[in-house]
Amino acid sequence: MRTYLIFTFFFGVLLIIAGIACFFTLDANVTLTCVRGSNIGDTCTLASVGKFYSTSQEIKLSELTGATYGSHTSFISRLGRRRGPTMYRVELQTRSGRIPLTEGTATWSEERRRMANQITSFAKGRSKSSLKIEDIDHGAGSMLGMILVVGGILVGRHSITSADD
Repeated sequence: MRTYLIFTFFFGVLLIIAGIACFFTLDANVTLTCVRGSNIGDTCTLASVGKFYSTSQEIKLSELTGATYGSHTSFISRLGRRRGPTMYRVELQTRSGRIPLTEGTATWSEERRRMANQITSFAKGRSKSSLKIEDIDHGAGSMLGMILVVGGILVGRHSITSADD
């Protein structure tokens, strides 16, 4: 019985360490770079570079109509248990649909509103020749990290309370 308790305690600690590692390693740097009047044409490049992957998407500037800034409440609030934080996300508006700037969301609204306004003014105006916006996407890494940490705490707590019996 004692071996089982030690095993579950260390398994809980490993889950916590894995959760913290996911939180810090699975985020990505997202960069939107738009150039008007270049040799390759008027384009925007949406690049996401993480520690284990990278993606890139080209968008013609003629397709970009602006950006929206949206908000929603967390799933905890929708369950009615307690009031959770409001989450904000910027999406690029194109003639063919919406493209999220980041997969994850953030809790600070003013920065998201500023990003959406910069993108929209660049898309609709002709005065600026380039635009560069950088952000950090904590999408999957933070969610998986939180799940692992909570699971580790529960497993560790279970092993400690079982040892008292």
